[in-house]
Amino acid sequence: MSEVCQSLIDDYFSGSLNIHELEQGLASIFDAMPDRHVDAQNYLQSLYTDDKIDSSGFTQISQVISRINIQSTLKNSQETDVSYFSDDRTMHLTDVTELEAESDNDDANDKTVIVSVKRETSEVEVSEPSLEAREDDSSLSSKIVEKPHKSARYENLGPGVTLKDRFVLLEKLGQGGMGVVFKAKDLLKVEAQDKDPYVAIKVLTDAFKKFSGSFIALQREASKAQRLAHPNIATVYDFDRDANTVFMTMEFLQGKPLNQLIKEIAKKPLKLNHALHIIDELCSGLAYAHEKNLIHSDFKPGNCFLLNDGHVKLLDFGIARASTQTDEERENTMFDPAKLSAVTPAYATPEMFAGMNPDPRDDIYGLACVAYQLLAGGKHPYNKVASPKIKELGIKPKPIKGLNRRQQKTLMKALTVVREDRIAEVDKFAEGMRSMKSHSKSILLVTLFIAVIGAGIGYKPFIAFRAEQNLYDKIQLIKNGDKALMIETIWSLDQLDPVQQKIISVGLRREIITFYRDRIRLTTSS
Repeated sequence: MSEVCQSLIDDYFSGSLNIHELEQGLASIFDAMPDRHVDAQNYLQSLYTDDKIDSSGFTQISQVISRINIQSTLKNSQETDVSYFSDDRTMHLTDVTELEAESDNDDANDKTVIVSVKRETSEVEVSEPSLEAREDDSSLSSKIVEKPHKSARYENLGPGVTLKDRFVLLEKLGQGGMGVVFKAKDLLKVEAQDKDPYVAIKVLTDAFKKFSGSFIALQREASKAQRLAHPNIATVYDFDRDANTVFMTMEFLQGKPLNQLIKEIAKKPLKLNHALHIIDELCSGLAYAHEKNLIHSDFKPGNCFLLNDGHVKLLDFGIARASTQTDEERENTMFDPAKLSAVTPAYATPEMFAGMNPDPRDDIYGLACVAYQLLAGGKHPYNKVASPKIKELGIKPKPIKGLNRRQQKTLMKALTVVREDRIAEVDKFAEGMRSMKSHSKSILLVTLFIAVIGAGIGYKPFIAFRAEQNLYDKIQLIKNGDKALMIETIWSLDQLDPVQQKIISVGLRREIITFYRDRIRLTTSS
């Protein structure tokens, strides 16, 4: 069957087939044998590597293969139980006034729980033309499933199992509300002698499989994360299945989640500058997600990861939701993340408990709680009391030692439990939390300018020095997540002198590689 894929692709590039005929041929193959999309993609890659096709042809057909693969995978999805999580597997919070902090168990309120609420509005993402009449949720969910897939291939998924004859599961890294995450070795990378052949694999948990939209939920998480190409957001590579095991592949991160770091700093607090650096990178990633109209909806330490190189990445956009929806942005699907009604009590706003529509300020509250913990030696601003109880109990966060007046004011405004009084934009929170070093730096440069001119060193050498300083400033802004500046810098590289080019290429080596890799991945997956 792989030969048929190759023949179809060859016929298209030779002009014997048009694009629609190619799509129909590949779709029929992928429906019958879902694994063949890998063969098709590999063959296309070989044509491009051997200069038999140009980059535009490679990109176009890569997109076709990716799109047909997702459509085929959804078509072959296995029917699951139409009920939500059973009561013995989840925690339903029908009365938020009963929520209290469990100070003797630090992790108690860090777990995501399911909240039984009534939503303000119906937000099931179904375009009107796809339904003849309004139907209840159960009838909608029953339409998701097409035909049963082949029987389970793995009864006990764990280390030693190989998915798709490619990903060897090595060890369990952790488990969240939706999935179990494993460290895995990518055998294709091993064959290519890649120095870093490891990936992370997220597989649906048995409990979450009981949710009628579980399969689509994981696919939507992968899809949303793939739209977020940012250095402070974990990279998601692909969404796939092996028999009845659906999974997504992500970059393997080396370091520790912030919930582990927060436990450690209870004994040895972070230095102020280190904490502010982590907060700044968290802001950078979250601001980018908000720019893309996505609210994380479960921002907490366990969904933030500190890498060994000091950078930070956001994880788990499993219940992320659009802050606003237009007809163009509405997906033609029957999956609604709002149905999950999932919150983490210690980091959720009263509005989230009430089931109100998502808002960037919900994420900002969670971000501010995490920031406070990083600055206060791990202490939660409200002792992990759920937000609906905070006002009633009259709890107020204590000021953080070492912060200036502007930083204190910014942090407290982000921590308010009243949405209307909370900071509305991540960028404003980030700016308010930054130190005043940038202002001091400008004064220092002016002083230095006067000094070098007074010493007779000369104006031109100073201008060259200042130009290089501007480059270093630009590099720092890009590292902090300024994507527009990143693009502008890359496109203007040829206008710089060799010394300046070297400064950029060395200072932004990691970011430039990530930028181009993400551009290739986005063009082939969109």
